[in-house]
Amino acid sequence: MNLRLTFGSGLFAAALAISTQAGAATYDAALDFSTTANPNSPWSYGYEASLGGTFTAFATPFRYVASAAGALVEGWAKGGQYWYDYYPHVVKNTTGVAYDDGLGFTVGSGQLEMAPGFGGDAVVRFTAPAAGTYELTSLFSADQNGFDGVTSTDVHILVNGSGIFSSGIGIPGYPSLSESFAGSVVLAAGDTVDFAVGQGVNSIWGDSTGFGASLTSRSVPEGLPLPVAWLALVGVLALRRCKAFGSRAA
Repeated sequence: MNLRLTFGSGLFAAALAISTQAGAATYDAALDFSTTANPNSPWSYGYEASLGGTFTAFATPFRYVASAAGALVEGWAKGGQYWYDYYPHVVKNTTGVAYDDGLGFTVGSGQLEMAPGFGGDAVVRFTAPAAGTYELTSLFSADQNGFDGVTSTDVHILVNGSGIFSSGIGIPGYPSLSESFAGSVVLAAGDTVDFAVGQGVNSIWGDSTGFGASLTSRSVPEGLPLPVAWLALVGVLALRRCKAFGSRAA
């Protein structure tokens, strides 16, 4: 075995692996959710009076009464004097068991739930921490099907206020009880991606909507490319030197 050739190839492979892995970062709306901080970089939870309008972060902690099984759903709401002021809201089942109110409203373990309100659309906002191409996947689904009504909402994804996806849950023209999106978005640092849930074609009652989203960035952290480039260069030079040595030896 030519150890010099192996060493050179190894350096090049290591540089390639480092440059690939170092740039990958995944942000998951449910896994990253915070019940104690809003904003919770890169996520924030709030509402918009009109789709694509001014984003206002929720300032009021909110939770549902614990279910008989002990499930707890908690998060953030607009807040106010009356119970309906807590719509819109964004919450999460933070326990290991499904939440079921016995009236057709369910939230799976670890799942996010969004509900619109009189104040506008519920919004989960992602603010890009770095420039790059992000692979985005998302899912909206009906959480309500029973005595309190059936989920009937409009759902959207906007980048810097401009829509890239619009659909509905259980409304005319959109009979499905779940809608998903997958695609790539190119973002500059500070750009925003809004996931919005509106009240559809009727009132806000029974409009609880399950939500999940993740974004995986392929950007390379600042300051890393140069060391990686030097490592790659050393590997290439070593590889060429080893090949030249092997040719002379032959």
